[in-house]
Parts: sequence; C-alpha cells; structure tokens
Amino acid sequence: MHEPTPLVLVIGGHDPSGAGIQADIEACLALGCHAASVVTTLTAQNTRGVRSLAPVDPAFIAAQANAVIDDFRRFDACKIGLLGAASAVEPLLRVLERLPPDVPVIVDPVLAAGAGGEFAAADVAAAILERLAPRATLLTPNLNEGRRLTGEQERDDVARRLCSAGARHVLLTGADEPTRIVHNYLYRDGELVNAYEWPRLPGHYHGSGCTLASSIAAYCAKGHTLDEAVSAAQSYTWRTLACAIDVGGAQRIPGRRPQETEGDDD
Repeated sequence: MHEPTPLVLVIGGHDPSGAGIQADIEACLALGCHAASVVTTLTAQNTRGVRSLAPVDPAFIAAQANAVIDDFRRFDACKIGLLGAASAVEPLLRVLERLPPDVPVIVDPVLAAGAGGEFAAADVAAAILERLAPRATLLTPNLNEGRRLTGEQERDDVARRLCSAGARHVLLTGADEPTRIVHNYLYRDGELVNAYEWPRLPGHYHGSGCTLASSIAAYCAKGHTLDEAVSAAQSYTWRTLACAIDVGGAQRIPGRRPQETEGDDD
C-alpha cells in the first residue's frame, strides 16, 4: 500500500516566465509532494522585469481555495507568496482558519521582483506585518524585504520586529546582498537559532525565493521539523541554482526538475 502523497496548498501570483506559482508547483513536485495552487495575482513579467499585474478578485481567491479544501483529504503545509493587493489578506485569513492549527504556514512576503519592478504598495506590507505574520509559522523575507516590512535596518532588529508581530520563526536571507558568501539566518521568538553559509553562484536567478519557501513547505509536508526543513530546502534550492537554465535575456531559471537536483535530502 502506497503512502499518501503529501499535499501543499500554494498561494501566490502567476508568472508567465516561471517564478511564482509555477516555481511552487515545480519545487513541490520535485520533492515528492502535490501542490494545489491558488492564484492571487496575474502578472505580465519576464526575466527582465515586471510590466503589469492584475490582482484577482478577493472572492475568487477564496473560491479557488475553498474548492480544493472541500475536496482534498488534508493539507500538510501551506505556502503563501505574492499577494498583489492588501484586499487578498482577508480571504486568505479565512482560508487559513479552515486548515488544522498544526499545519505549517510558510509566508514569503514578496514585495518586489528580483528582475526589477514593484509588487506591493505600502498597504500590502502593512497587511502582511499586522495581519498575516501572526498566522505564519515561518516568514522568509530577504533582508531588504524585512527592512521594508519593519522600518528597521539592522538584521537582528528586523527579525525581532517580525517575531514581535506574531511570526513564530523568521528566516532572513542574504541572496540580494553584495557578498561573496550568502548568509541566511533563522530566528525563533526573536532569537537567532541558526546561521547558514552558501557559496554565491554567478549570475542572477528568477524565482529563487519562491523555490526556497515552497521547498520548505514541501519538506514540512513530508514530516520534517521546521529546522530540518529549512536546512534541507536551502540545500535543494542551491542545487536548483547550480543547474539553472538560460531561456530569457536576463535572470536564469532554477532547474527544479527532480533528475537535475538529486541529493541526499529525503
């Protein structure tokens, strides 16, 4: 008898060039999970930048999520990415109320595209901090996003502010920092509990943050502790960047196909 396939509810924006929801689905599939996707925003973007975005009606966001929650046996994790508009928060909070309280909720507070272009007005950042953070098992901002969310500048102050807003854990990533080594930091209840170092790969990548957050959710869905999931997901994400593909004129697309990212992370 086969073990049930872990189920991940992924919520975020559609990117026709391969980040966002597509990245979430690919990462979950590569790690042996099934992703049910809820689209919050349609974007017109590519590896060079964002041209426009169209937030989905809040009622239809809820309708998408309720359709799969009504049908699927149980979700083992949830990942939330791009909101697109502050109006998305209310239906998402109602959706989260339908999930068992022990389901890990990974929130990637996407405020800008890696290739350039803003995704979020000030009211979106405020809604994430004030309303979504208290429901998050883990927030995964890069340091610049953390600064925008909190108004703080120093890394420890950013993490403490996010935890004081209600997030149980914060993973502050340094992918956007101009350093030879990528430094990531995991906080629990405002205190640093782990630091990670990864060799910075050459070039720029489209959807690396989505890949990291959704792979954390996938590892949680497979039964790993949060600390284990954070560690394994960083290793997986680094491997996807190492085998990234060039399909556009700017950023590279992480290679999330299972056969290209085999490793010892179970």
